[in-house]
Amino acid sequence: MLIESQMAKKAVRRERPRKRAEQQRSIETRASILNAAIAEFAERGFEGASIRAIADRLGLQHPLITYHYRSKDILWRAAAQHAFAQIRSEWDISTPEESDLSPLARLRQEYKILFRYTVAFPEFHRFIAPGNLDEIIRG
Repeated sequence: MLIESQMAKKAVRRERPRKRAEQQRSIETRASILNAAIAEFAERGFEGASIRAIADRLGLQHPLITYHYRSKDILWRAAAQHAFAQIRSEWDISTPEESDLSPLARLRQEYKILFRYTVAFPEFHRFIAPGNLDEIIRG
């Protein structure tokens, strides 16, 4: 009886790190899907892009992407949120709300961060181009 309870405790302990590793892997998978989606939408526009092509870019099976993002529209919106969240995160780090920066200095800092992001991810501008946005808005 005592041995069985010890074995059960060990099994629970082993389960926790694995679950965290699975969660981390899921987060990383979603981020790679979103980055590939930004590139695909940037190159082909909303109408020309496909979930299958995004899966091919990553070497993943198509159903894995649809498991996380049920439609192309949902995927596009998630990719946009992902990109803007990265930019916002950098803004929050470099120019926190409680900083003593003047409005002009804050604006300059935020533009620097936006510029660095677009240099690192040049496809961002094509992704967020008016033509892509029009396609999304029209639905």
